[in-house]
Amino acid sequence: MYAGSMRDRVRIERPLVGKDEHGAPEVLGWPLVAEVWAEVWDHSGAEADRDGQRQERRRTIVCIRHRSGIDATMRIVHGTRQLQITGIAERERRQKLELTCEDFNAAV
Repeated sequence: MYAGSMRDRVRIERPLVGKDEHGAPEVLGWPLVAEVWAEVWDHSGAEADRDGQRQERRRTIVCIRHRSGIDATMRIVHGTRQLQITGIAERERRQKLELTCEDFNAAV
C-alpha cells in the first residue's frame, strides 16, 4: 500500500440509536468514530424508479489503513456524500480495509 494513493480525507461515523415517541428505534445522530486518509473511487452506478421517484445508486470503494471496530452499521462521509458501508474486506495481509459502500441519492 502506497501512502501517496490515499489522497481523500473521509469521516467514519456510527449511528446513535434511540427510540421515538412510539418506542420504535430511530437514528438520533451520527457521532464521529475517526477521520482518516483514504483512496475513494466509484465502482459502478445504476438508476431506478422507487416509489415514484428517480433514484441513483452508486457503488463506491473506500480503502483505508487497517483499523479494528469498523462494521456495516457505520457510514463514510466524503465531502457532501454519505456512503453506507455494505461490505468490508481485509487486503494486503491486514494492512488495509476495502470498504464497499453505496450512495443513494434521490434525483430531482
